[in-house]
Amino acid sequence: MTPKELHIKIEGLIKKGSMTQGGLGLYNSFVHFDICGSKARWSKAK
Repeated sequence: MTPKELHIKIEGLIKKGSMTQGGLGLYNSFVHFDICGSKARWSKAK
């Protein structure tokens, strides 16, 4: 699974309520997720 595919999957799980809302960041080689309690999104992928 690519980082972009994983990012999309996590976003879907958050929307369904299966994962806690938090920070979700997309990078070229990994995805960052944290449970800060509020929605935060960023991308450093090119």
